[in-house]
Amino acid sequence: MLVAVTVAALVAACTAAPQLPSAAPSASPSPAASSTSAPSAPASSDPTDPAGSPSPTDTPPASESASPTPAATGIEGELAAPGVLSACVSVVGAPAAGLTEEGQLDGYNVAFAAELASRLGLEVEIQQPLFEELIEQVSSHACDISVSSQNITSSRSAEVSFVPYTRSNQPVVVEIGNPESIYTLEDLCGLPVSATAGTTHIDLVEGTGDYVGQGINDQCAAGGGEPIDLQAFQTELEAVTALLDGDVMAYLGNPSFVFDFPDRIVYSEADIPAARQGIAVALDHPSLLAAIESALAAMIADGVYRGILVEHLPNDASVDAVSIEEAPG
Repeated sequence: MLVAVTVAALVAACTAAPQLPSAAPSASPSPAASSTSAPSAPASSDPTDPAGSPSPTDTPPASESASPTPAATGIEGELAAPGVLSACVSVVGAPAAGLTEEGQLDGYNVAFAAELASRLGLEVEIQQPLFEELIEQVSSHACDISVSSQNITSSRSAEVSFVPYTRSNQPVVVEIGNPESIYTLEDLCGLPVSATAGTTHIDLVEGTGDYVGQGINDQCAAGGGEPIDLQAFQTELEAVTALLDGDVMAYLGNPSFVFDFPDRIVYSEADIPAARQGIAVALDHPSLLAAIESALAAMIADGVYRGILVEHLPNDASVDAVSIEEAPG
């Protein structure tokens, strides 16, 4: 099933998520946790800690073939610090951005940020804000860019500019055996459901943002059902723990958690609408936006873009599902 290879590269939104294996269903899942345990963030004893590890964090080296893009000229006045590209990378979980056993941030979002900086002739500095803080961090110039798997929406695009760089399709995550028989989004009506604050999953349920008049709760009301009992958490870790603890019946977020708990949670047949994710740049930084667009185009053209995805995803099918190389629009 296509979603099985897509979800390994998904991007929902979190901080201090546990390290998750960047494996697809064809790979061997990690051992299941005991029935009384919940996921833990290896670099912090506090699951609400927005960083989970020191910020800025170490970053992987960029490709040796990278060279400054011509569009980088003129961006100096738009950088938070001279010679440095400050990138907000929220911990959304593997394989996009998860924490290693040593507490270091790793994933294709981190690699993309490092590669972009290299092509602009800059050093990279990684910041790790909460997902709901990303727009403010970029628009206030605390970070030059955000590479955090943010879905591109009209409401977000009114506050920051976006350069599309990945795409995704996510299933709703439920308890193993799917005891509530969740097969469509409408099956969530009347049930307690968890999600992370600041994500488009909140908009999808409540009918806000790009889903005004089209939210799941709107559909529940039209069908005479009860609205979803939506429980919003600061981090993906907290949101998925609510499902593991039995406090909610479904979780809207990073489906890669199923690889950590294969005998406790699974994908349902209910799919969240497909979306494209973007690299965010402040609206008043047009030169930096042009430089990021040019650098990303060069990465796609010379194969480094796909190489980064290949390094962090398990197979060609999952790479194709996330890559924008052949994606329309």
